Amino acid sequence: MSKKKNKSVHMHRKYTYVKKHAKGGRHTFKRASCAPGISAEATCLSKSALAIIKDAYNETNPTSKILYTDEKRIFKELKNKFREKCDNDVCIALSMRDFIPPEIYSKIIKSDFSPIAPKSWLKNKNEWLSGTDILNVMRQYESKYTCFKFLGPSPIDFDAEDSELQNTCVSEYLCKFNLQDYINKGKTKLGFILNTDTHDKGGSHWVALFLDYKKRIIFYFDSVGDPSPPEVIRLCNRIIEQANDMGVTLKFDQNAPKEHQFTNTECGVYCLYFIVAMITETHTYKCFKKHKITDKGMEKMRGGFFNIV
Repeated sequence: MSKKKNKSVHMHRKYTYVKKHAKGGRHTFKRASCAPGISAEATCLSKSALAIIKDAYNETNPTSKILYTDEKRIFKELKNKFREKCDNDVCIALSMRDFIPPEIYSKIIKSDFSPIAPKSWLKNKNEWLSGTDILNVMRQYESKYTCFKFLGPSPIDFDAEDSELQNTCVSEYLCKFNLQDYINKGKTKLGFILNTDTHDKGGSHWVALFLDYKKRIIFYFDSVGDPSPPEVIRLCNRIIEQANDMGVTLKFDQNAPKEHQFTNTECGVYCLYFIVAMITETHTYKCFKKHKITDKGMEKMRGGFFNIV
């Protein structure tokens, strides 16, 4: 009997690796990776952000001001003004950092663009994701999707007692998890990302958990296809019991033994991709059980979740 071909999943989110052009060479201007929900073709920058950047530019360049008020003309002029330095819109925004009030600048970067990747990625494009990297992406999805709440990232021993803080556990929001509280706040989609190392270690592998209350499913995802560890099982049982008390039956499932990851660097990106797919419903959880998500695809998705500049 012949084997069926292992289908790969199509990546839905656009991704862009932002590269500086060679000095003196021709280059093509590309839109950077935008924050969730921004679908403009030309630039991630909002109308108000373009006006702020224009005003800041005019203050520092009084002899070559941009006089247009139309956002398309403003952006065209900004591209022209920065053509020797930038071939993308996030570069333009970053270039004006010192000329815009910090709180306004920070809002533009966080509201309009995907998070800026650590500079170290320029030398090591497959660098492991840190907890901060993960949190920066998830916070944007929390802002865009009001039904979503991210819980993490957390070490696998989240229930353990914190040796530095008496009578507390490592991750209070997990060891004291209360499903009813989240449902009362309208949070019907909950995403968790855990590291399989304990809190006193440096971190080894990211895994994810997603609860969709309306679809009555809690799903564990491990890109290497390992079954859920005892700590996750205990957490899931706790959540399922709480749901039962609310008159709701939650089903538990996982992708194991389906293996997706064969390199050793992309587990964090896999977790982000899984959770975003569950939030946006671009894939069902069954997709992660049946179809292969490739390492190559996840490497490319780095340029969708982050701006690598």
